[in-house]
Amino acid sequence: MNLNLLELIGKWMTFAAISVTTFINVSSKSINTVVINDVSSKNEAFTSEVVNYQTEYVYTATLPVGTENILTKGVNGLSYIKNGEVTLINSPTNEVVEVGTGKIGVYSGTVTGYGPDCYGCSSLGNVSCKTRDRKIFSLISDGIYYTDERFGKVRVIAADHREFPCGTVIEITNATFNKEYGIVMDTGSAMRNAYDNGEILIDIAFEHEADAKYSTNRNTSFVVKRWGW
Repeated sequence: MNLNLLELIGKWMTFAAISVTTFINVSSKSINTVVINDVSSKNEAFTSEVVNYQTEYVYTATLPVGTENILTKGVNGLSYIKNGEVTLINSPTNEVVEVGTGKIGVYSGTVTGYGPDCYGCSSLGNVSCKTRDRKIFSLISDGIYYTDERFGKVRVIAADHREFPCGTVIEITNATFNKEYGIVMDTGSAMRNAYDNGEILIDIAFEHEADAKYSTNRNTSFVVKRWGW
């Protein structure tokens, strides 16, 4: 190759390298110059402060005396103070608590079982009570459990409505049912006849009548957790 040509190429590569380096340095300087660090507020003191929630009480006869239920869980708020000025960041949520004023319902009696295919039962499995939102409930299509907004999944039971209105939640305890929670959604002539004789009889729903034949227990405790809806 021509010596003059090699010298020319060498000078060109040296120029290109210097240009790239200069470009990188200039770019780097450009990036640094657009960052503005304003420290004028660094020495301004501020403090944060928890804003405690308040508790509100609602009295209801649907709960027995001595029982409570939290309707709304309390959540603390947060504020900050800067130069003596208070600014609320998050507002507190007050806690709302139900306090029972209703009668204490503690009974002992007999528990039995029944299925939607029992003699005299509705062919559709419909129970005698409507749900809280006034809908028909069927043991066949909806099942033997009801989902309550407070107690969750509870067993459908039948009782005399003169003592236990629709929606009443009862804790049932015996050797077979270890604290089973039931909700009164049905009734029957056997329950009414027992009540007329000064006895408590509660029927627990099963999927089929045949499943219920060994469920009778004459030494059962019944404790009301809520009266009606």
